[in-house]
Amino acid sequence: MKDRIKNAKGFLFDIDGVFTQSGKPLPGATYTINTLLSKRIPFRFLTNTTTKSRRTLHKELLKLEINCKEDDIFSAGYSGVNVIRNLGSPSCTLFISEDLKRDYSR
Repeated sequence: MKDRIKNAKGFLFDIDGVFTQSGKPLPGATYTINTLLSKRIPFRFLTNTTTKSRRTLHKELLKLEINCKEDDIFSAGYSGVNVIRNLGSPSCTLFISEDLKRDYSR
């Protein structure tokens, strides 16, 4: 396992339960991201949240001193945005949170 991590070209992390829990960073979260940033190793965050926009998730991570870009975050809600765009952006009625609608309006 150690060799697999040493030779990794990038990382994909879940947010809740891996980097944060109950709105607080988990031990080692900040150190891990800062280490990857300093070594220029790419990473992305995944989350199955369907109520928060990527902007909100990004602000929450930054508040916890977990440095990343908004484009580094992929949520279940944002996946829906991509599906609709790939379908040619048809007219839709969205039954989602007001916050998540931000991702659909871009």
